[in-house]
Amino acid sequence: VMLYGQTIGRSVLGEKTSRTVEIMLSSVGPLELLFGKILGNAAASLLQYGLWVSATTLFVKVLGPRLGVSIAFAGGLPTLGFLVLFFLLAFFLYCSLYAALGAAAQDEQHLTQLAWPLVLFLAVPVVMISAVIMNPNAPLILGLSLFPLTAPVVMFVRIVVGAAAP
Repeated sequence: VMLYGQTIGRSVLGEKTSRTVEIMLSSVGPLELLFGKILGNAAASLLQYGLWVSATTLFVKVLGPRLGVSIAFAGGLPTLGFLVLFFLLAFFLYCSLYAALGAAAQDEQHLTQLAWPLVLFLAVPVVMISAVIMNPNAPLILGLSLFPLTAPVVMFVRIVVGAAAP
């Protein structure tokens, strides 16, 4: 999510500083340009997810038994569906925010300085994953699962550990 968001932000900044966006906006509207940029990256990221899931399935089903490795996927297909759902929600939220920061930034360094709060909101839930697993119904964890910038990570972990009903 963070890497694709940064790509969108840099793309918007590059088009703005090179004045390419003025030429593109003569053909399409600003929302169409933004949605095309985000949806194109979303399709690429879903393809990447598909490759990861396919490679993992191939390993577990074909190579796993030959190597004596037995892995069970917790939750099955519904868990995979929630993984994709929360990834897409986070993806669209963070890409939109990075695009806004790219439009507001003057140069690459300024974009990096503007983006640190977004990085922080992605890093805090990852650092707290063990706390979410150990005590998924703590007030802080519940608050993080309701806050939009941290909810995709925290809520998915709460669903996997069975603390939140899907």
